[in-house]
Amino acid sequence: MLFPAPSPPSLPPRVVVTGAGIVTALGLGWKPSAEGFRARRTAFRPVTLFDVSRQRVKVAAETDLPAALPASRLSARQARPA
Repeated sequence: MLFPAPSPPSLPPRVVVTGAGIVTALGLGWKPSAEGFRARRTAFRPVTLFDVSRQRVKVAAETDLPAALPASRLSARQARPA
């Protein structure tokens, strides 16, 4: 036999939802984003989070995150940025 027999179907992969909400360059949450959309504000500006001197694109819609993240059930180790 050239190929092994297919294994029986396994359970579908589990999905974990880690957050829900809207995060845009106009703001965090529904209200600031909706107000920005309605006012037709643009959120594009020069990139400031990393060096783009060697990139063709120098403008993006960066998201400003708060200094302190909201409370979660993650341990300090798990919540630490990669």
